Amino acid sequence: MSQELAKKAVKSLRFLGRDLVVFRGEDGSATILDAYCPHLGAHLGVGGKVIGNTIQCPFHGWRYDSKGECVSIPYCKKIPPRAHLQAWNVCEVNGHIFAYFDENGGDPSFDIPQLFENGAHWTNFVTRSWTINTTIEEASKSAMNIQLLEGASVDRTMHGVGVVHGASESGRIKSRIVMSMTPIDAKTVDLQIAVSTRKSWNPLINASVKRMMPSDVSKAFSLGTRRHLNVVA
Repeated sequence: MSQELAKKAVKSLRFLGRDLVVFRGEDGSATILDAYCPHLGAHLGVGGKVIGNTIQCPFHGWRYDSKGECVSIPYCKKIPPRAHLQAWNVCEVNGHIFAYFDENGGDPSFDIPQLFENGAHWTNFVTRSWTINTTIEEASKSAMNIQLLEGASVDRTMHGVGVVHGASESGRIKSRIVMSMTPIDAKTVDLQIAVSTRKSWNPLINASVKRMMPSDVSKAFSLGTRRHLNVVA
């Protein structure tokens, strides 16, 4: 979630069988790199620091830019040619940070469109997550088939494999739903549901939506997931 990564923040990730690091530079852009510094193997997500639009290794201060290139070594003017990290193709849209993976190193063959802007009329996204014992393909199929809201229509669109955008309207309650599925390894998937609801002039409705709507969506998906897949956490 974009709102979970503040400017100059650093977080560790574990996806696709690899340790990764994500950080947000001073210019506001998000970067995802392989986690381990090629110098002595320090994990950049553990003690790494954002300097400008680079991340600094906690061991000896080597700094890497958004392309994974080492751009500074405090005690050395010449940068070794192997001082490089894999940089991931990142897209930040609809309140989420997405990274694209291709086993052959290719570029994305599709774009995730800008569907909405969460302004003053919408609540911040509330997220629920599960770790599921399944493949990304099976998780994506379930995301398109499971009934999310009882008695409410949900329009859904799949982008690539693993990203589903949805919108629903039930009475006076309008919701935006983003489901994302990311492989942790070959056998498990991280599934997240994020929900934002349109604010009402009635404060009582706003309060009930904040308490109930994300919980209702998460419960529906959790029950559906348990019917279709093996939830391990």
